[in-house]
Parts: sequence; C-alpha cells; structure tokens
Amino acid sequence: MHSGLTYSALVAPFLLASIGASLAMPPTANAVLGAVEPAEVGKASGVNAMVRELGGVLGLAVLVAVFAGSGSYASPAAFVGGFAPAIGLAAAALVAGAVAAAFVPGRPTPRTDGAFAVAEAAVVGRT
Repeated sequence: MHSGLTYSALVAPFLLASIGASLAMPPTANAVLGAVEPAEVGKASGVNAMVRELGGVLGLAVLVAVFAGSGSYASPAAFVGGFAPAIGLAAAALVAGAVAAAFVPGRPTPRTDGAFAVAEAAVVGRT
C-alpha cells in the first residue's frame, strides 16, 4: 500500500469485503438459532444481535487504536503508516475467525429410534 493509491483501485477489495461480510452473517444467525429450542429463539436472536453489534464496536475501537498508534491524518504517508497495520490486524482477525469457524460442530444428526421412524413414515405417506 502506498499513499498514491487511487480510490478506484480500492473498489474491488471493498466490494469483496462487503460481499464476504454479507455472506457470513446469515449462516452465523442460522447456527445460533438452530442450536436452541424453538421456545428460546427470541432470546437467542437478541443475544446474537447484541454480540454482533458489540463485536463491531470493540473491533472498530481496537483498529482505531492501532491506527492512532502508528499513523495520523497529517499527511498521506502518515495515514498509510497507520492504515496498513490496522488492516493487517483486521485480516489476521478474519483468518483467526475462519479457523475457529472450521471447528464449530455441525448440527446433530436426527434421531433414528422407533418414534422418529414412525413420524417419518407418516410424513412420507408410508404406514
């Protein structure tokens, strides 16, 4: 990254980051809401929204602190001096999140005991 970088050169990376973020949120909410009983979905949804917002606020605060410690708005070079480490930290957090997500257990398999087989047969039309 350098101080002469044009905004048009950043459109593709910004677009990619936006698409990635929008593709990550629905599966996260699905995982959270799928892990609770139907009676608890409202609470789980509220907690999920609160944690998402809190994570954004704290994440932004950390990135601003990194920027402020390494750069400033005094000149384009000083801005890049703070922006590069902040974006590097954001990328490292993204990778850490992806690695952590790889170890999240999947949904449990449906029961295959007799009650489940009878219910399945009734739904499919087999008696």
